[in-house]
Amino acid sequence: MVAVCLGNPYKLQYKWQQLCEELAGLLKKSLNGETVRVYSTMAKPALGPEDVMVYVVPNEEMGRVAEHFDVRDGGNALGCTFTGEKSASEVYIDSEYAGEKLPPDYVAKLIWHEIAHNKSRLGNHKMHRGHGLLQAFVRSRDGLTSDDIKFMRKHIHAQVRQWTGGFDFGAPP
Repeated sequence: MVAVCLGNPYKLQYKWQQLCEELAGLLKKSLNGETVRVYSTMAKPALGPEDVMVYVVPNEEMGRVAEHFDVRDGGNALGCTFTGEKSASEVYIDSEYAGEKLPPDYVAKLIWHEIAHNKSRLGNHKMHRGHGLLQAFVRSRDGLTSDDIKFMRKHIHAQVRQWTGGFDFGAPP
């Protein structure tokens, strides 16, 4: 079984159930009938060797991964991944439209993209290509391509140690 933990260190109010369902739907296309469990947590999880974790935070300025590993992208990045001894991924749900949060179906695509970086351990220059969810800037209208599905199928079971230190910062004031 593939398990994806969505870390919520800021205890954000969001459509978590819908987000989990959207992401599970995207991942199932690469799993050949295997089970996928997608869940959110506000506490440091216990992860198995094939599990992956993605932090869901308001923006890059509040990013746990961006800050801890100094991987701030600036510009219009909607997520980042650090691949090292332990990998760490995060996505940003605040949009630039009057403080509105990005919709769950779009955030699920961004999370899928960061999981692809995390599990393949590939940086931007080696992973970003073509169309679909492997391209550099995933848009809300983009969808999975057959290449995306094959890519994730190849990497989803990789045993990549995950950084869970994003819960060690403490809650914001």
